[in-house]
This record gives sequence, C-alpha cells and structure tokens, in this order.
Amino acid sequence: MLVVGDSVAYGYAYGLEVWSKGRKDLSASNAAQLGCPVARGGSFRFLRNYNTFESHCDWSTTFPRWVRERDPNVVVLSSGIWEVVDRKLPGDDRWRHVGQPQFDDYLLREFLAAIDALAAKGATVVLLTYPHFDAGQDQGFTGLPESDPARVDRLNELLRQAVSMRPGVATLIDFQAWLAQQPGGEIDPAKRQDGLHFKDAYVPTIGAWLG
Repeated sequence: MLVVGDSVAYGYAYGLEVWSKGRKDLSASNAAQLGCPVARGGSFRFLRNYNTFESHCDWSTTFPRWVRERDPNVVVLSSGIWEVVDRKLPGDDRWRHVGQPQFDDYLLREFLAAIDALAAKGATVVLLTYPHFDAGQDQGFTGLPESDPARVDRLNELLRQAVSMRPGVATLIDFQAWLAQQPGGEIDPAKRQDGLHFKDAYVPTIGAWLG
C-alpha cells in the first residue's frame, strides 16, 4: 500500500504504518509530500500569505517512479488544503478557487491524470474525501477563505466525479463522513490542534479505521 498526497495524507500514512506493523500480508509506505497539491503549479494564498508551489510538487515524474519502484497493489490518494486555497493557476493572472468553473475543470482533469498515473501498473487507487477544517486555529485565525466548508464540499463532489469516471480503477472512502461522526466532530482541537493536521496520538485511530 502506497500513500500519496499532502501533509494531512502524511499523517494518514503514519497511522496505516502503525496499523500494519507486524503484519506479513501487507505493508504501508509513505510518499506524501508536505506543501504539494494534486492540481499542479501556480501561486497560492494561505493564512493570508502568498507563495508559489515548489517545482518538486510536480508529480508527473514522481508518481510514475514511485509506482514503478514500489509496485503497489493499492494507492491511497488524499489531498485537500492546497486544492481549496485561493490559487493563480499556471498562465492565469486571476485568483480563483474551487467552486468556480474554470478552476473546477482544471482540478478534475488533474485528479483524473493523477489517478491514471497511479494506476498505470494495475493498482487500485483509493481517494479519501477531505474533512472540513479551520486553518490556523491555534494562531488565532478565523473565517479564512480556505476554511469555507463550501469549498471542501465542492472538492469532495469533484472527487466523487473523478472516481465515477474511472470505474474499476478508482474507489472512494468517505473519510469526512466518518470523522464527522466521531466524538468532538471534525474540527476537534483534541484531534487537530491547528484545525487542519491530526495529532500523532490520533492518527493510529485513523489508520486502524482506514485499514
């Protein structure tokens, strides 16, 4: 099992590694990249700061290499925060975000291309719905555009659409719905101190459920 995606996916991979420890029938490996989206390129606005995605975030070479080298049966793909922030896409001079047609089209194409790359050797690609979050909660931020629940809802709609367009190749696990049913709900500081990333003490619970 190979896990790819953003820094939140990095935590999921750690949880799956804990869950699979000592098992002989499977192993989990972590290839998630901090600060990297699936929808590649351009600039972004996060916590009211502006930045540009690093060149190493372009998965067009890394995904095929990881699949070739590790030959996984299952690839778990989870990405969200960098898909819902305000973005300037490559070659565009306007700020856009998920929920706007031009950005949604780009995001869907990028997820479909990522699925195709990850499934190139026959692996099943498992997409996880993204939970609602409150970015910068531990720094006093409130009401940031990227924390708008409607953006996450639209992202999850597009993930479902991508899976429906790759039948027999991709499947979906509704992680957001599961988390919402847990004690404290989705944005519980006992689980997510910064409102986004899961604490190390909680990710084994996630890993056991995903496993």
